[in-house]
Amino acid sequence: MNRVALTAITALSLFYSTTYAGEYTIGMESLDYLPYYNKDSSQGIARDILDAFAAEHNHQFTYSAMPVKRLLNQFLAEKVDFKFPDSPDWGKDQKAGKTIVYSQGVIPYTDGIMTQPDKQTISLADFKTMGSPSGFYPWVYMDQVNTKQIKLVENPDLDGLLLQAIRGRVDGAYANLAVARYHLRQQNQQESLVHAINLPVGQGYFHFATIKHPEIITQFNTWLGSNQAKITGYIEKYGVNLN
Repeated sequence: MNRVALTAITALSLFYSTTYAGEYTIGMESLDYLPYYNKDSSQGIARDILDAFAAEHNHQFTYSAMPVKRLLNQFLAEKVDFKFPDSPDWGKDQKAGKTIVYSQGVIPYTDGIMTQPDKQTISLADFKTMGSPSGFYPWVYMDQVNTKQIKLVENPDLDGLLLQAIRGRVDGAYANLAVARYHLRQQNQQESLVHAINLPVGQGYFHFATIKHPEIITQFNTWLGSNQAKITGYIEKYGVNLN
């Protein structure tokens, strides 16, 4: 192969490897939500996956952690390039009129009610007060909340929310089950709350979302499809699944 041809191939390879390379801001929730992410977005499975994608495509990601409600407002105002996590099921009223592009499902989640052990079989009819992280959208319970069948009590601190449930100040705490169990283990309180098995759960996947850069979501989806073994490894490492 002559030098001219080799130079052309090298240049073409560099072009394709950097076509979408850029600097982007990812808005994330400033919550201690391990094993998914922590308050400053420096740890957890979300950061591992997004960093791996960025490294392969030469992107520079800056992570901006902020309260849940502010994050949604900043995202809809296009003050950040991407939002993670997000879901088409969340905040539908606030998102009306916006063209949001979501990635394929990235990380599985199961949200449910954590309650005192003697209330593990509580029925929906007897479930009257529900704690939830401030700004969260417990969408599987919103019909009951909107019709006042369930009183929603928000708490900005997840540990404080779980403590409310432990002390019986709410009938149960709505939370991601993996996150709740992680926090209870950290406090040596793993026997204090259990999953309320007869109440509805919200299951799905966290998505990567944008208004401004749909081409990066396309690139991310391709990367996900080519790296399923790596993603599965992260899911197993952090113990997050649909159970």
